[in-house]
Amino acid sequence: MPEQYRIGEHVRVIVAGRITHIAPATSAFPEMLKVEVEHSAGMYDVTVPLDTAQIERLVPADGVPQPGELWRDRHGRTWFAHENIPNADIALRSTDGTCHLWRSANMNYGPLVRTYPPAVAEQPIAFPELRVGDLWEDHAGDVWRVVERAGRVLLFFGGEYLPWEDVSAKYKPLKRVGPKPAEPEPYDDFENGPATGPLPGGAA
Repeated sequence: MPEQYRIGEHVRVIVAGRITHIAPATSAFPEMLKVEVEHSAGMYDVTVPLDTAQIERLVPADGVPQPGELWRDRHGRTWFAHENIPNADIALRSTDGTCHLWRSANMNYGPLVRTYPPAVAEQPIAFPELRVGDLWEDHAGDVWRVVERAGRVLLFFGGEYLPWEDVSAKYKPLKRVGPKPAEPEPYDDFENGPATGPLPGGAA
């Protein structure tokens, strides 16, 4: 198999992901971004130093602008989102009359922040009680098993280990299907033989 890369090569690495943390610059270190990148085995964090990386804005944190919304750029200007029929896309028009398709406005004037309608607070994710060995079935009928690896409780299926929130988001709804609880032991009356009627205490 031919070599793909050689040690000592100079390369530029660009990854597409979602910023999850910003570390401010200090006297010794540059400003750093932590970017969450999707990987076949789950989400992977990459730390990017801004003074050595090429950063291209893709989508604002508040999502893709929609007609009727108001947005604010990094200079404090307000932009109105509307349909751009010739391009079959969404355009942003600023208060000074400047107009750009939303991707161009985001790249040139971002970060863009939606100011209207106001953002709706995200509801906290409800985590069920996860017990190692439990089985959970997803919407496609695949069964995930709760396991513990490196001190983390994960769901496993088909060679993939993912946290609950990732599986729930991608494969919901999930329902617990096992392991089935143990059947209660039958009550025996050693003087009169195995019980055939109700158990003591009113249990059936």
